[in-house]
Amino acid sequence: MDPKLIIPQTPAHIYYSNYTYSQIFSLVLLMVECCEDARKHHAAIYDKYLDKRYKRASQFAETEMKRGFQVLDVNTNTLAPYPSLYDDRSLWGQK
Repeated sequence: MDPKLIIPQTPAHIYYSNYTYSQIFSLVLLMVECCEDARKHHAAIYDKYLDKRYKRASQFAETEMKRGFQVLDVNTNTLAPYPSLYDDRSLWGQK
């Protein structure tokens, strides 16, 4: 995976979004699953974001998926500059 595509979540991200990485982790996994075969499962959305107005976002996502894009697990995200902000699963009753 291209290191420049990994953007660690900072306290500012958490403050302005009101979400931590562990809270959005399941949603991120769902979004990645949707991108695995976007042409087949979400053709209208794929076609819309293939347009130049959207900077060909569909094509970018498809290319990254083919290159082996992976989501970092909450407890193995060593790139986090503030690890305790990433792993707040105990606060939400998660294992």
